[in-house]
Amino acid sequence: MNKNVRKFLPLIVLFVMLSVLIATFASKLTALGFDSAVLFGGNIFLFLLSIISFLLLQKAVGSSSPHAFVRYFYISFASKFFLVAITALIYGRLAAHINRASVIACMALYIVYTFIEMGILLKGSKK
Repeated sequence: MNKNVRKFLPLIVLFVMLSVLIATFASKLTALGFDSAVLFGGNIFLFLLSIISFLLLQKAVGSSSPHAFVRYFYISFASKFFLVAITALIYGRLAAHINRASVIACMALYIVYTFIEMGILLKGSKK
């Protein structure tokens, strides 16, 4: 397996698992008050943001300056945070009915993706 793909493997596994779970339990999620389309969209959006953020931070880990890592970390965090906030605002404006349960679930997914991303980076920086 390619070394770069191996680095992304935990993010890919999480994305695939969540997608399969959302597809499998779509009717149960709907009965519980979730919108599976919002969950799918949030999962895809957060996966893509995590990949971009990971690539940015991966470049910073290789830097000789510790300030570079901190700078890239804050750039990555702020850009992800604001893009998620803007996306939530756009959803709130465009949706006829805001599904709060799905938005809160997407916020939880944001935290999960961020922790996995940081775990991969920290493990990689120790080597």
